[in-house]
Amino acid sequence: MTHAEYADGLRQIASWWEQHPAIRLPHDAAIYHYFSAISKHEIAELMRALGGEVNKKVDGTFFCVTKQFGTITFEASAYRGNICTKREVGVMYVPEVVTSAKVVPAHTIPQYEWDCPESLLAEGDNNGTS
Repeated sequence: MTHAEYADGLRQIASWWEQHPAIRLPHDAAIYHYFSAISKHEIAELMRALGGEVNKKVDGTFFCVTKQFGTITFEASAYRGNICTKREVGVMYVPEVVTSAKVVPAHTIPQYEWDCPESLLAEGDNNGTS
């Protein structure tokens, strides 16, 4: 499929929605999800192409780029590990837990922070934070 064919299909879908106001909109109609940008390079390229007011955020395990198109939010999501650098900043101590069914020994859990490249801000984001 070409870009032109995809855009034409979207226009046909938009026309169908306008012709059928009795059909309930999808529950996630306010967000257009895009999952195809999966690397730093692809996210930066997408941000440049979106131009203008582009926001970035970290949402759980995802790095997201958003832009408003009227009442619909375009949201591109990639796994945060593909975009940002994970670094261990310490450990959390978890004491032993004893129940009638089992004993969970004391242990530590690594604590991490994520460094998301400032270069993405320079390459297209006007409003995001690291």
